[in-house]
Amino acid sequence: MNNREFLRTGIRPMPPRDTHQHHRPSTPLELLFDLVTVIAVAAAAAGLHHGLSEGHILDGVLKYLATFFALWLAWLNFTWFASAYDNDDAVFRLLTM
Repeated sequence: MNNREFLRTGIRPMPPRDTHQHHRPSTPLELLFDLVTVIAVAAAAAGLHHGLSEGHILDGVLKYLATFFALWLAWLNFTWFASAYDNDDAVFRLLTM
């Protein structure tokens, strides 16, 4: 893809990350995604606490586990993708947001 095509579409090709590159720092977008995931897990834990304190133990635990699994799966897939490919174009950033 040449520069003219990139400027028209805003999409860069997705080359795989260099496997010989050690100690790659996290991008600000990866750190933001991590922070949002931590906040979402904390919110789910607050719901679990509320369920336990109100005596709805089974309901609170099941909702927490389902929510935690969904959050963990989204975080895991994003982390694997961001680690495997070196893509930081506008489409990637918008889809992440």
